[in-house]
This record gives sequence, C-alpha cells and structure tokens, in this order.
Amino acid sequence: MKKMKYFLTAMICVLMLSLGIVSYGKTNESASTSTAMDYTSQFVGTWEADFSDFPVYADQGITGVAGSEFKEDGTLITYLDGEQADTFGYFVYKNYYVAVGEDGSAEVTQYKFSDDGKSLEFSDLDGNWMLTYTKTK
Repeated sequence: MKKMKYFLTAMICVLMLSLGIVSYGKTNESASTSTAMDYTSQFVGTWEADFSDFPVYADQGITGVAGSEFKEDGTLITYLDGEQADTFGYFVYKNYYVAVGEDGSAEVTQYKFSDDGKSLEFSDLDGNWMLTYTKTK
C-alpha cells in the first residue's frame, strides 16, 4: 500500500510538472486570461506561522517563526526567525501544492485557504494537518 501511495504521488508530480511545462512560456495571452494552472494568485504575498502556537511542534522542541514569501513568478523564499532559509519553485493545481527544491526534489501537500483568505493550512496527502500560516502582507 505504501508503494502505491508513493507511486501515485510521483505520478501526480509528473502530471502537474508536465502541465506546468506545457503552459510555461505562453506570453502572448492577456494577463487576465485564466488557465487551468492559475491557482497561485491567492498564495502571492508573505505568510507566517509561529511554531509556538502549535503544541505538536512545541512538544518536539521546534520553535521560532516560519515565514514564506510567495512571488508571482513561482518562486518561494522561506525564512526562519527572519533569516532566509531556502528558495524553492512552487506551483499549485486544484488543492495540491508542490514545492520544488533547487536540487529537483519535490514535496506535494494539500492546501486550503480560510473563507476570508487570511490563513493557509497545509496537510499531507492523507489529510493530516501539518501547519497553518497567517497572511501578513
């Protein structure tokens, strides 16, 4: 069963990457034209999560404030306690979020926004909560 889960995750990544590659470079479309891959606009901005707000992390000794700056061009810059930690590429498709590291590794999670769009919750592919961010900018 675990092998099937990893296989399905890999297939979703390949499908989403290929859809992103196919749509990449289409610059002659108007900026207001929506495509199947146009789910990123809600992400753009700066988000923060204070690990001390979540007992599951505090119990593990994980503290600090995680920041994520999502840019319109699909770049994600992460921060921990104000210091830049990492840079990723990202894209979203429906309720799946994919972060791609500089080494090509990818992590797929599910996401959902609060009704007011001010919080962003991530969960694993089984639906188990991972972290909730609050929009700051």
